[in-house]
Amino acid sequence: MAEFVHLHVHSEYSLLDGAARIDDLINSAKELGFKALALTDHGNLFGSIEFYVKAKEAEIKPILGMEAYIVDDIEKKDKNYYHITLLAMDEKGWKNLMKLSSIGYIKGFYGKPRIDKRYLEEHSEGIIVLSGCPSGEIARHIITDNFKKADEAIGWYKEVFKDRFFLEVQDVGMEENQKINNYLLEASKRFNLKLVATNDVHYIRREDKHLQDILICIAQGVKYSDAKRFRINTEEIYMKSADEMLKLFSWHPDAVKNTLLVAEMANLNLDIDPQKLKLPLPPNVSDPFEDLKRKAYEGLKRKLGEIPEEYQRRLEYELEVIKNTGFSGYFLIIGDIIRFCRERDIMVGIGRGSAAGSLVLYALDITDVDPLKYGLLFERFLNPERVSPPDVDIDFEDRRRDEVIDYIRKTYGENSTAQIITFSKLKSRAVLKDTARVYGMEFEKVNRITKLIPNIPSDPITLAEAYEKVEDFKKAVSNPEWKEIVESAIRIENFTRGLSVHAAGIVITPGEITDFVPLAVVKDKVVTQFDKNILELLGILKIDVLGLRTLSALSSAEKMIRYHYDPNFSIKNIPLDDKETFELLQQGKTMGVFQLESPAMRKLLVRLKPNHINDLIAINALYRPGPIQSGMVDEYIERKHGKKFEYDFEELKPILEETYGLIVYQEQVMLAAQVLAGFTPGEADTLRKAIGKKKKELMDAMREKFINGAKERGYDERKIEELWEKIEKFASYSFNKSHSVAYAITSFWTAYIKAHYPLVFYASTLSSFRTSGQQKFFDNVPLFIHELREMGIKVEAPDVNKSGVEFEIDVKENSIIWGLGFIKSVGDATAEEIVRERERRGPYMSLDEFVKRTKVNKKTLEGLAKAGAFRSITNMNKKDLIRYINFGKQVSKGISKGLFDLKVGNTESEDFKFNLMAEREALGFYVSENPFYRFRALRDALNLKKIEDIGDDEDVEIMGALTHFSKKKFKNGTRFTMRLEDDSGYVDAIIFINDDPNAFERKLSENLVLYVKGKTQTVEGEEEEEEGETYLEVRVESPENVKTVEELISSRISESLNLEKIWEKFLAEKNFHFNGAREEDIKEEFVRFWIREIAGEEFDANVPYEWGLKVLKTLKIEGAKVLEKNGKNPSFLGAKAIILKDLKLWDEFLRSLG
Repeated sequence: MAEFVHLHVHSEYSLLDGAARIDDLINSAKELGFKALALTDHGNLFGSIEFYVKAKEAEIKPILGMEAYIVDDIEKKDKNYYHITLLAMDEKGWKNLMKLSSIGYIKGFYGKPRIDKRYLEEHSEGIIVLSGCPSGEIARHIITDNFKKADEAIGWYKEVFKDRFFLEVQDVGMEENQKINNYLLEASKRFNLKLVATNDVHYIRREDKHLQDILICIAQGVKYSDAKRFRINTEEIYMKSADEMLKLFSWHPDAVKNTLLVAEMANLNLDIDPQKLKLPLPPNVSDPFEDLKRKAYEGLKRKLGEIPEEYQRRLEYELEVIKNTGFSGYFLIIGDIIRFCRERDIMVGIGRGSAAGSLVLYALDITDVDPLKYGLLFERFLNPERVSPPDVDIDFEDRRRDEVIDYIRKTYGENSTAQIITFSKLKSRAVLKDTARVYGMEFEKVNRITKLIPNIPSDPITLAEAYEKVEDFKKAVSNPEWKEIVESAIRIENFTRGLSVHAAGIVITPGEITDFVPLAVVKDKVVTQFDKNILELLGILKIDVLGLRTLSALSSAEKMIRYHYDPNFSIKNIPLDDKETFELLQQGKTMGVFQLESPAMRKLLVRLKPNHINDLIAINALYRPGPIQSGMVDEYIERKHGKKFEYDFEELKPILEETYGLIVYQEQVMLAAQVLAGFTPGEADTLRKAIGKKKKELMDAMREKFINGAKERGYDERKIEELWEKIEKFASYSFNKSHSVAYAITSFWTAYIKAHYPLVFYASTLSSFRTSGQQKFFDNVPLFIHELREMGIKVEAPDVNKSGVEFEIDVKENSIIWGLGFIKSVGDATAEEIVRERERRGPYMSLDEFVKRTKVNKKTLEGLAKAGAFRSITNMNKKDLIRYINFGKQVSKGISKGLFDLKVGNTESEDFKFNLMAEREALGFYVSENPFYRFRALRDALNLKKIEDIGDDEDVEIMGALTHFSKKKFKNGTRFTMRLEDDSGYVDAIIFINDDPNAFERKLSENLVLYVKGKTQTVEGEEEEEEGETYLEVRVESPENVKTVEELISSRISESLNLEKIWEKFLAEKNFHFNGAREEDIKEEFVRFWIREIAGEEFDANVPYEWGLKVLKTLKIEGAKVLEKNGKNPSFLGAKAIILKDLKLWDEFLRSLG
C-alpha cells in the first residue's frame, strides 16, 4: 500500500477551477496504488455520491469532504473568507457536512457559500478538520506575521475538534509555503498536534495545468493571452505519487504518513439502495396499501360502473406489484397532489411518459388514459423483475405550477422539500466555442466552424467523434491554428460549466431534508446539491411538477367557451373522431396546435392525411430525427395510403396492425418478445431498456434468449434471426406509446378548439405566453397575427374599457382584443387593477377620471396611450395625447379639461408612421396594421426573397417590418439584433457597429420597414431551454447593407432621376437634331424616354407631357412616401406604378387622366 493518501482533492465540481473528472481521479489513484482518496470540492458536495459509488467499485476507500469557506460571522456581507478542509469521519459527520454545506448556501451565501465558527462548532461531531491551504485562516495569519491570531485559531480548532484537528502543510511551488510550513511544524510541537501533507489536487498530471487555465478563462470571460487575467502561479497541484510526496516532505515524513491515520479514522458507510424509497406518509394515512387499494377500486367503479373481468385482473396484478415493491405511499402522495389540483380547478395533463400505462393511476384520476383501451403496458412503467422507483411525471398549467409546489411544501413541510439541481455541461459545440474564444479566435470564424458539428440532442456526438467522422469539420480544423484549440476542447468536453434548476423536479423526504441530501441555492431557488440520477440512487422521492403552457391555454379556452358559447362544454368530452378537426389536421393548419405546430410537422400532416387518433399517436412517436432519417416516416405514410406489406409472423399482426407492420412503439417490441420468444413482461421490459441504451453485453444476452426462446416455440431460426436484426435496427428508434397516446390526445384537443372555436383558440393561446417569457411571446405572436389576418379575424388594440388583463374575444365583431397585461410598460398588477376598478365602478368616461380612479404613473399612462388604449375615452390623436402626458401639468389634478375631458368618440385620423412606431414601442408588434404590407409590392418588384424561402448559408436580400430590436455592447463595438417580419415569417438580422452606434440606433428607432442584405447562417440556442434548437439568422457586414425604404428606392432610381445625365443619354440615343423639331414634341419624347429608363420598355405609352413631368417631380420629391398613400391623386398613382413597375397600376393612372 502506498504510504500516502490525498486528502485535499478537487474535481470538476469545483466549478471551472478543478480540471479533473471523478473517473480520472479514481483511475489515477488506482494506477498510483492509493487505497483511499478524498474529495474536497469548493464549498459543495455536488460530486460526493458519484465519487463514493465509483471509488467503492474501484476498491478505493472514499473519504467525503469539502473545502469550506469560513468567515467570522455569516450575517455580515464579508467576502474576506478563509478556506478550511472538512472530512466526514462517519455517518454523523456526513450529516453534519450536509448541514454545513446547506447553511453555506441558504444562510451564508455572499459570493461564496460561507459558514462561520458558530455553525462549525454546532455541527462538529464526526468531522475531521485540516487547517487548510495558504488561503486558510491560520496560514493567512502566518503570512501576515500575526502569530498571536494564528495561535488563537489553532487553539480554538484543537479545543473543538481535539484529536480530529490536523495542521495541513503543502509544498506546491508557492513562495509562502515554506514560511507557513516552518511555523506549523513548530506549532505542532507546542500544541501537540499532528501535521498532514496535502497537495491541493486540481488536475491529474502536471501538463493539465493548461486545462485549468482554460477553465478559469472561460469562467471569467477573458482570453488566455490577457496579461491581467487571474492566474494560479503553480503547476504542482496535480495528483502526485506517494514517492513524490515523501520526497517533498523529507523534512518531516510523518506529515505524509499521518494521511494514513486520517484515512483510517474516516469510516463512512452509506446505505445506497434505490429500492429503499424514503417515503413520507401522505396526510391522514396509516396503512398505505389498504388505502391505495380502496381508492383504486372506488375510482375504477366510478369510471366504468361494473368493473369488467379484464380490468379486474389488471388492477389486481398492478396492486400486487405495488404492494411487493413497497411503493404504495408514492402513489398516494401523487394522488393527493392531483386531488388538490382538481379541487382548485388547476388543469392537470391527461398523462405523461410511461405512467399512462398504469390502470391504478387511471383509477386514481392521476391520468386520464385508459391503458387497456390503447394497449399500454404496466411493466413499461414499473417492472416487477427489475425494481426501480416509479417515476410519475405530471403536467400542470404552467401559470399555476407554483400553487402546486406551494401545496407540496405546506403539506409535507418546508424543511422536507426542495427543487432539484441540474449541472450544465460543456458539450461539443459549446466547449469548442468557449475554448476558441479563450484563444482569441474571431466570433464569425468560431461560429462557422462549430456549425459543422452535427447537433442532434437525442443522439449527441462528442467533439472527438466529430473529428473522426465528420469530414467537413475535420478538414476545417486540421490546420495548426485550430489543432491546439480542438485538442484542448476535447480534454475539457463535458466538464461541468454551471448550475441550474431542474425544470420540474421537487423532492420530498420523511424528515428534515438536510438529513438526507445537502442543499444549495440556484437562481433564488432552494435545490438539492445532487441531480435527479443521484437522488434516485439514494431512494429519495422525486416528483416532476411540469408546467405546460398548452394546459394554461386549454384551461382558458374551456372557460371562454363556457362563457361565450356552451355552458356545459368540457375539454375531456371532446370526441376523438371529430370530422372538422381531422380536416384541419389534413390541411396542415396546425400553427399553435400542441406538438403539431412546426413547419416540418405541418407538411408531414398534409402528406399523412390523418383520419384516426392512432395516426396522431404514431406521428407523435415518429417525428424524431432517427425515424425521419431512417425512412420510417415515409414508409409509414406510404403504407397508410395503400403500399403493400407483409408481417414477418402472423402472430405479429395484432401487435403491429395499427402501425402498418412497422415497429413504432417500445411496447410493440415488448409484446413481440412475449408472443414469439416467451419472455415474461418483466424480461420484455429489460429487452426494451437494453435496446434503448445500446448496451452490447446485455443486447447479446437478450439476442440469445430471444432466438432460443423462439426456436423452442417452433419458429424458424433464420426468420427469427432476420426479425431480430429488424428489431435491433428499428426498435432503437421506437418510442414510448404511453407518452404518445397522452400527448396525441392533447394535440387533438387543441386542434378541435382551433377548428370549432378559432377566436377562443387564438385568444387563449396568445394569453398563455404571458408566463412563458417575453422572448417566446415575441417569437410566436407575429405568426399568429399573420394567420388571424388571413382568416379575416380582426386583432383590436388594447382599450381600457374593453380589454381584460389577457386577450379577450368579441364574438359579434369576430375580433380578438389585446390584453392590458401585454403592454410593455403595464405590469400585471396594474392591468389587474385597471380591470378590477372598471368592473367595480363602471367604464371610464375620460382620461382625467381614469387617472384619478387608477392612480397609474406617468410611464404607464404613456404606454397605454402609445398602445391606443384610450381611444374609447378621448378624441385626441395619439401624438397630441402623448405630448400632453409628457409636457402638460399633472394629469391627475384634472388640468387642461378642454383637452382631456372630451366626449367619448372615435379618434381622429392619425399620422401613419407615428401611430405604428408608438404601437411597436408599447406592444412590441404592429397590431392595427403591419407596415410591411404597404411595401409588399415593392419587394416583389425588386425580386427580393420571402423570409420563409431563405435557406442556410445564402447571400440574401430581404425586406420586412422591424418589429423590435435589441443591442449589446462589447469592447469592439455594439451588436444590434433586428427582428424583421414579412408576410411569410420572421428572421433576426445581426450587425456589429463600430462607429457611431447611436446614429444606427436612431435609424432603427425612426423607421418601420427595412431592407437588409447579408448572409444566412444556422445558429444554436445558447440558453438552457433552447438547448439543441437551431434557427436561421442573417449576418450583415456593414450598416450600408441596412436601408430604409426611402434609401432603397433612392439607391435604385437615383441615377434615373438625375436630369442632366438622363438628358445626355437621351441626346446620345435619339441623336436628336433640333432643327425643325417642335419643342413640345421634344419635351414629350424626353419625358417618355425618362419614364422608360426608370420603369422599363413596357411603360412606353402616350402619357401627356404635363402629367409625365408631374409624376417625375412627385417621384423625385416624395420618393418612397408615395407607397404609403392610398389616395387617387394621379401623380402619386403614376409614381407608385413606376417604383413598383406595376403595369396595371400604370394603366389605372393613364385611365385616371381621362
